[in-house]
Amino acid sequence: MFHVVQISTGYSDGSLERGIIEEAGGTFSLVSSEDASEIVRAAKKADGLIVTLTDINERMMDALPHLKLIVRAGIGVDNIDLDAAKMRGIRVCNLPFYCQEEVADHTVAMLLCLERKIYLQVQDVKNGNWFKAKKYHPMNGLQGATIGFVGFGGIARKVYARLIPFGMKAVAYDPYINRQSVKKIGVTVLQLEELLGVSDYVSLHLPLTAESKHLFNHATIRKMKKGACLINTARGALVDNDALLEAIETNYLAGAALDVIEGDLEATLIFREYPNVLITPHSAYYGELSNLKIRSQAGETVAAFFQGREMNNVVV
Repeated sequence: MFHVVQISTGYSDGSLERGIIEEAGGTFSLVSSEDASEIVRAAKKADGLIVTLTDINERMMDALPHLKLIVRAGIGVDNIDLDAAKMRGIRVCNLPFYCQEEVADHTVAMLLCLERKIYLQVQDVKNGNWFKAKKYHPMNGLQGATIGFVGFGGIARKVYARLIPFGMKAVAYDPYINRQSVKKIGVTVLQLEELLGVSDYVSLHLPLTAESKHLFNHATIRKMKKGACLINTARGALVDNDALLEAIETNYLAGAALDVIEGDLEATLIFREYPNVLITPHSAYYGELSNLKIRSQAGETVAAFFQGREMNNVVV
């Protein structure tokens, strides 16, 4: 028998996960706290952990001597010390497929809002103004425009599939993809600097690592095409907020759309006076179906591991 502890501060009551884990022969408990000492106390005998945004570092791993598995209920694993887990023989899995459709929809919605300047038109009408359409120029249209994907995994590919009917061209930078397979679907692979120079929209779809943190800084953003827009539905810390602000203040970029931002709500304040910076509260992942998937897939990953079944979502 194995014991699993889920750390949840509201996204799940654990009932769905409990049912799957108990059916697989395990026991289950839920801790609703981000306090490390409370987590350690509740999970002292845990063989597995299900976590969302909780930081799982080597100190916590050492305090949980029975731990064999960490399941990140989400895609990114930057809150887990992967090197420490590997050294201790702890398997780490994520859930890379549960919200791809929702994030792709959100990304396209943001792109359309930027292109058609929906944010300005809605604001003007609500303020009692009925301006002529030409006030909102330029609207260049999406046909023939270029979108540059920085990272071209599952979500980026779904975004691209949604944009094909609009007649957009697509380029991608991703050192880990097979160039020929991408070329077959109509996407040209470029080096990052080349991509930035030709893209009307740059959409970020890569994990946060030591190398990718602030990948979009003053120097990188200035290599983007003047008048381009930046879209980030991946991780907030990929973008240096001050560098983005400078590019917006000087009208170097036409706009930005962020579902994630380093510093969360407090960081959004510096963009408050700029209507062409669209910020949503890390909600791109959410949908009624994705909410069920994240919970069921977390439980199923735990069950597969402890039953010795093959898994396709192992990180380390």
